[in-house]
Amino acid sequence: MPRNILYVEDNQDAIAFFSRVVNKLGDYNFVTREDGTSAISLLEEKKDFTPEMILLDINLPGMNGFEILQYVRSKTAYKHVPVIMFTSSDDNGDVQKSYEYGANAYLIKPDSLQSLKEVLQDTFNFWLKHNVA
Repeated sequence: MPRNILYVEDNQDAIAFFSRVVNKLGDYNFVTREDGTSAISLLEEKKDFTPEMILLDINLPGMNGFEILQYVRSKTAYKHVPVIMFTSSDDNGDVQKSYEYGANAYLIKPDSLQSLKEVLQDTFNFWLKHNVA
């Protein structure tokens, strides 16, 4: 049975790279949304998709990643879903704010496809296979 992953990212190139890598990593249902409003709508509907992990960019149109993170952490159904901030920002303030709002991890997007594959594989292995919440 595929593992459900939600990736909220507005950069089409990043979505394409992530999707390509995730398809090679295993049996994952990788769902993307390009803005916070559509991500929240997906989470509120809860019809056929409940994420087992959420990857969030910070800089998004409309709602930013911090606002989505706060929403996720305010909902009982998603309190225990791992939320990984996956962004290009290496700003210490962003890192600190992410953890204060309840992120499980903060990762900076790698600059090569191979590095992205390694980071995602390690992340998925830890949060979806080895971590028992």
